[in-house]
Amino acid sequence: MKVRFHIPLAIAAFLATTYKPYQKLSKRNRKIIVFRNWHMERELHKSLDYLKHRGAHPIHALPSIRAVTCQFYGNCNKRDLLRDPNILRVDDDIEVTIKPLPFLFPYMHMPITSRTIVPWGVEKVHAPEAWQYATGRGVKVGVIDTGVDLSHPMLVANLRQGINIINPDISPQDDNGHGTHVAGTIAASGGPGSLIGVAPEAELYPVKAFDKHGKALLSDIGKAVEWCVENDIRLINMSFGTSSSNQTLQEIYLQAYERGAVMIAASGNNGPDGAMGYPGRYPFTIAVGATDEEDEIASFSSRGVPVNICAPGVDILSCWLHGGVKRLKGTSMATPHVTGTVALMLERYPQLYFGQIRQVLSATTTKLPGIARTMQGMGLLNTEKAIEMLF
Repeated sequence: MKVRFHIPLAIAAFLATTYKPYQKLSKRNRKIIVFRNWHMERELHKSLDYLKHRGAHPIHALPSIRAVTCQFYGNCNKRDLLRDPNILRVDDDIEVTIKPLPFLFPYMHMPITSRTIVPWGVEKVHAPEAWQYATGRGVKVGVIDTGVDLSHPMLVANLRQGINIINPDISPQDDNGHGTHVAGTIAASGGPGSLIGVAPEAELYPVKAFDKHGKALLSDIGKAVEWCVENDIRLINMSFGTSSSNQTLQEIYLQAYERGAVMIAASGNNGPDGAMGYPGRYPFTIAVGATDEEDEIASFSSRGVPVNICAPGVDILSCWLHGGVKRLKGTSMATPHVTGTVALMLERYPQLYFGQIRQVLSATTTKLPGIARTMQGMGLLNTEKAIEMLF
């Protein structure tokens, strides 16, 4: 799958003028400029000069979709920009958010015990029974989120070199907590008195695209997805979403899918009356809804035809900042259970592609009686059966 996206010399020179701490720039009036022709240097030079004269300040390139992200000062008229014949499209740089729902009593002290602590969600999907077959060893998992607590004792054994998309000059250290929680459910390593995740030997690559407030822009997520593809990270956890979509958003994920990426996305926390979020609504992602300990669909879990599968997402105990633990609820918390399961599958058969993974998950889920397909998708995740099917 490993790919190197081509960046023309004209684009590289344009980006070289970037003010380095671009993360301090306003998020307002940022646009994604998509070009018709990415390979003719002369045409690109003309287009970039045209953008400069209209106050464009380069942020970064998105070569997978032939685009650059720019900050504009003052008024930015899309119609004026589209007068350049080589500019195909101008899209808004949409804001994307993460919205976990805090549990009533979120913090707890870890009990003093010599045993590994298995959270109820990990146990519910029968992950421990699958560890005799696979533990995720050698499988790369990209966690596009707020970063990860890089010194967390329950994660450090499985952490690998990631990237901070917001500021590439510093590490992807979590300053929010959400990414650390997600990472713990995927691959906390276990041990005496420690939590264990679904795939306790998977390799975690933190990709920080969200700030401390849990907010990101579409172009930053696009850059994060491209980084995963270029670094041969097929499995990507995306515990986030946005209610709106545009062609750029769709193309970013489609390009990754066509290059072999398996993207697991949260369905959203909008409840029965709210719409599912993107990217979970796209057919080339696996959208995850949330259940509680009684195998009921969580009240907050978004419904809709695009829901593919459900997993535990209420009162989920996982890792937190400063080496701690915390309980959260949300489809963000359900999603990493599926990601961890797919990591176990890819350890067994690294060549599995998206369609095959969906088929295995569909054939092995537990169908929840009396619950509509639009609420549970294929059913409740069963990690043990999914792995057994591959042996």
